[in-house]
Amino acid sequence: MYLDRGAHFHKCDFQVHTPRDTNWNGPRPQTEEERKAYAVRFVEACREKKLDAVAITDHHDFTFFPYIKQAAKTETDDQGQPIPVEEQLVVFPGMELTLGVPCQAILILDAEFPVDLLTSIYPALGIAPNDPSEPCHAPVQRLEHLNSLGEIYKKLNELEYLRDKFIVLPNVGESGNFSILRKGFQAHYKSMPCVGGYVDGSLEKLGKGNAGIVAGKNKEWGLKRLGLFQTSDNRSDDFRDLGTHITWVKWAVPTAEALRQACLAPDTRISQTEPRIPSTTIESVQVSNSKFLGPFQLALNPQYNCIIGGRGTGKSTILEYVRWALCDQPPSASPEDELPDYHKKRQSLIAKTLLKFDAVVTVTLEINGVRHVVQRNSRKNEILLKIGGGEFGACSEDDIRRLLPVQAFSQKQLSAVGVRQEELSRFVEAPVKQEMADFSNQVQELKSRVRTAHELIQRKRTLQQEASRITLEIKSLENQLPELRKKLKGLSEEDQEVLSAHDNFVKEQTTIQGWTQELDELRRIARDATQELADKPTQLDDTTALPNAETIANIHSKADAIFAEARSHIAAITNLLSDRGTGSLLQEFESLCGEWKVVFDKHAEQYAGVKQATSANETVVTQINQIESRIKTLTTQLQETQAQFARQGTPEDGYIASRSEWTTLYKDRADLLEGKCKELTDLSKGKILATLNRGANVAAASKELIGFLTGTNIRKAKVETLFSNMVDSDEPVEQWERALAELEKLALLSPGDSDTVELPSTPLLSRAGFTTGEIEKVARSLAIEQWLSLSLVELGDQPSFEYVRGETDRIAFSDASAGQQATALLTALLNQEGPPLIIDQPEEDLDNPTMPEIVEEVWNAKTVRQVIFTSHNANVVVNGDADLILCCDYRTAGDQTLGEIKLQGAIDVGPMNGVITKVLEGGKAAFQLRKEKYGF
Repeated sequence: MYLDRGAHFHKCDFQVHTPRDTNWNGPRPQTEEERKAYAVRFVEACREKKLDAVAITDHHDFTFFPYIKQAAKTETDDQGQPIPVEEQLVVFPGMELTLGVPCQAILILDAEFPVDLLTSIYPALGIAPNDPSEPCHAPVQRLEHLNSLGEIYKKLNELEYLRDKFIVLPNVGESGNFSILRKGFQAHYKSMPCVGGYVDGSLEKLGKGNAGIVAGKNKEWGLKRLGLFQTSDNRSDDFRDLGTHITWVKWAVPTAEALRQACLAPDTRISQTEPRIPSTTIESVQVSNSKFLGPFQLALNPQYNCIIGGRGTGKSTILEYVRWALCDQPPSASPEDELPDYHKKRQSLIAKTLLKFDAVVTVTLEINGVRHVVQRNSRKNEILLKIGGGEFGACSEDDIRRLLPVQAFSQKQLSAVGVRQEELSRFVEAPVKQEMADFSNQVQELKSRVRTAHELIQRKRTLQQEASRITLEIKSLENQLPELRKKLKGLSEEDQEVLSAHDNFVKEQTTIQGWTQELDELRRIARDATQELADKPTQLDDTTALPNAETIANIHSKADAIFAEARSHIAAITNLLSDRGTGSLLQEFESLCGEWKVVFDKHAEQYAGVKQATSANETVVTQINQIESRIKTLTTQLQETQAQFARQGTPEDGYIASRSEWTTLYKDRADLLEGKCKELTDLSKGKILATLNRGANVAAASKELIGFLTGTNIRKAKVETLFSNMVDSDEPVEQWERALAELEKLALLSPGDSDTVELPSTPLLSRAGFTTGEIEKVARSLAIEQWLSLSLVELGDQPSFEYVRGETDRIAFSDASAGQQATALLTALLNQEGPPLIIDQPEEDLDNPTMPEIVEEVWNAKTVRQVIFTSHNANVVVNGDADLILCCDYRTAGDQTLGEIKLQGAIDVGPMNGVITKVLEGGKAAFQLRKEKYGF
């Protein structure tokens, strides 16, 4: 149900007969009670078939209408409660006429036309009344005296209470004696005052020729277009045909004038298929208080809204309040003195008209049927959000912009967009705002993963370097030992054997120590795995509401069994590593180690004795002891380093995968934006040629590298040349990857390496003008951590825009005229599906000759997005067929200090029609004077 007072679609069947019809199929209720019972059944059938409105159209007879009207007004729901007025079945009084033209037509009156005046239509049209007590009306007699459809209008308009309260729809069926689309009837068709017509059954029955006539495409028939209604022509008591051929019709109030307005705008107010309504709409706006408009509340139509009124009556103010509440802002934050003029004005407006009143602006939106309510406090600048039936909670401006986006433009902002690259880019990025935010989130997560993997790789490199250093030192020391041992004097052959065996004993000792450490590592792994699997799988929530509850429960049971089995295996490993009972593997391992230790200790004692055999060996023994002690220490360090190295696993795989994902992510983002550039070109009907330059925005990366090379005396221009070469290449992103690879090789060189190691090949740096000396400076100054930071700087994909004149003539979009820019951009916006579109006086940016084209775009736009305009232009409001019009005015004529929303409604509402004429046309007399001067 809608809250606003504008026009909405209703599912209608405008040719429904009753048991009084001569061709009725079924019983014919005759008593009052029988007729009331039938009427109740009829209303129930309409409810079941989801009909919103019907016209009761017996031939030359109104007898059954009052019964059905009363049944609709007294309908109750399943609990016996009255159906709300706004949800009751709308019942139009009507009559099928057989004319002397000859053709048939349907007369439909206002839904609330007084029942007691219906019988006055019989004499007005020269119809002999039927006896209402009879079960069936008399056989239909052609109204020979009504030789034209215009004559019906003339006779009925002579009665004051009928004037403008009715509409006549001629039969425009494909064939038969009742259609006006018959050979020789061109004059009747061209001269008739009718703006609509009906067919029995489906419009698909119309042939190509007749379809062209009613579409206004046949000159012989006066190029006269009609609004068309397909009808079911139900004549059965079981309602088998009721609602089989329906028409969706838009109105604010169910009147004949509303049907006339629908016929005048058939593209937007009549549909034979269920109309599409935007899924994201602003439902209502409430301001607790304000300086000029005071407190006010308004409900908006889900399709096309126009706010009209004289200058200075508060139209723009309403839009700015909405934009402020929804945190709409320029695309990038700028210093105060660089903010666009329209944004400064909004800040000033809020400060001057809301702040001093501690005003709260509440905006209610509906997204896919879920209500979202935003409250923003002008004093606290606090933002609260309620979603669905939840509670209000604090949120940020970014939250609102992300969840509840709008596309909004102030007065003349459209024509100013062309000179601001970031504003133009909004047209590409806004439709995929959520996707872009998701990309940003993924980028941040990827950056973290890349950094972590890179740190692990660096840690692994450090451990590898440390292991190499230790190994080299051990090798040197181990080569020294044999020479020192040769210097020992007074040794027997047995002593020599002890010395010779010692190195192998040490190797055995080192090997056993390594195995022991590995067992300790296995214990750690088992302990960590036990902790990791302790709460797996995730516990199952209540599944009773799930459609496949039993299957889901079984799947969880299997997963639970798998984890239980895994935990049992890990427990077995833990037990294996702690069980020292007789016959256990661990006991046997430790027993064998003990046996070996006895042998080793005996050898160590012999070895110590040999070294101390004579006092002459004291100095050599000291050296040997020092070296052996150092080897023992280094060996322990090497084992620990190697163990840590092994624990690092293969971070290179993760790093490569993350880097690959990084590349893919940016390609996907660029593909998305490129698709939106093409879409913008299509949406603008080819007026805008949008092209994506991948990786063309290198400003951030260039700035980062220049900063890292500060102090090297490398000229900034060379770095800029490096990046300009990338941008000018066919594949900037790939060139950047190659440049990063060159810089990484330099960053990985140790500080002194550039003096002793041959520099790697760096063709891109060389091409940019870097000399060998400067490349050496890069190697000495660029740390690997800085390189990593540089490699994670995002290259921006930069859209470029051209205005297309004719087939091949293209100019920079900024060089197009303000009117050309605005027309192209508005065309794109109106063809773009998305969030609500809010524009303050779009005609200010447009050339008048383009208005008919823009109006047609508005018709299409309001099916895919909510449109909210303010306007002084009748083309925008009337020809654009606004579904809701809100008129702002001063509260007191002549006093411009206070304003109000004086009237709300649609063009089919009488008072609003008069206000539109006054505000947009300068009054009826002024409009007619212009018409005379133009010679229309």
